[in-house]
Order: sequence, then C-alpha cells, then structure tokens
Amino acid sequence: MLAFIPAYSCIPAWCDRGFHFEQIAPGIVITLLLNLNIMTHFNFADLNIWAILVAGVLNMLIGATWYSEALFGKKWMAFLGFKKEELNPSPGLFVFVFFLGLLVAVIMALFLQGASALEGLVYGAVVGLGLVVPTMITHALYEQRKGGLMLITTGHVLVNFMAYGALLAGWQ
Repeated sequence: MLAFIPAYSCIPAWCDRGFHFEQIAPGIVITLLLNLNIMTHFNFADLNIWAILVAGVLNMLIGATWYSEALFGKKWMAFLGFKKEELNPSPGLFVFVFFLGLLVAVIMALFLQGASALEGLVYGAVVGLGLVVPTMITHALYEQRKGGLMLITTGHVLVNFMAYGALLAGWQ
C-alpha cells in the first residue's frame, strides 16, 4: 500500500515537522493493520511496559548465564573456533540485542494477553519448539553446523521463550 513511497523519502508535511518516513514507517504499518481490522484482538494499551522491560533484561541475563564458561560458553566457543581473547563484543551489540529482546517481548505480550504464568510458560515452549527451533535448525543444517552447537543455541532460545512466556503472562 505504501510501495509508492521510497524508503528514505520525505513527505513535505512530515519533514517540516522533522519526521522522515523511515522513522514513522513502523507506526504507519501498525496503524494500517489496526484500521484494516487486522490485529484488532490485540490491545496495545494493556501491555505492561515494566514486564516488557524486565523481559528485555531477563533476555540479557539468560544469555550471559547460558554462554558463561560455567555453562555452555566453553563448548560454544569451541564449536565456533573462538578463543576467549578473541571475543570483544562492542557495547552497541548489547544495546541492539536488548532492543531485539524488547521486540520479542512486545510480540509475545500481545499474544499472551489474558493468559496465566503457566499458560505463558507452555506457550513459550510451543512457540520455541514449534516455530523458532525448527527454523534455527534448518539454517544450522544448511550451514553444516555441528549438532552440539545446534543444541546449545536452540536450547538457549527455548529457555528464553519459556521465561518470556511465564514472565509476560504472569505479570499483566
């Protein structure tokens, strides 16, 4: 519907106010979906922003724990051929991952409206095992990744989704 607007165009009425299309495109998409009576069963106003923010932090904590040397970090590095000294992620990477975690949390929170913590935990397992893990394994198979690496990365995602589900459904 908005294909006629180039990705980095400037609509005069918006640019005069300092808005560029790439800054407001996500809002336009959501507005269009709501106005077309798509996604009307989601109530964005009822989302618990605190639960979503905590889920973003929880995502980081689970990842830090999962990939620590105490759990799977050494094996993960070995599978990928990394040495601890070579790993030097930028702060920007952590910020980006945090925002990706928030995106996942918002989407899951929308689907979990009205669910209990236990239902959220189960929902997280179903989404993880039924959608995310198979997709990850498909990519890993084509990349010829080792089975152990697949278990580490998909296990992390599964635990993350279950934690997201329990937290977001339980704290509404």
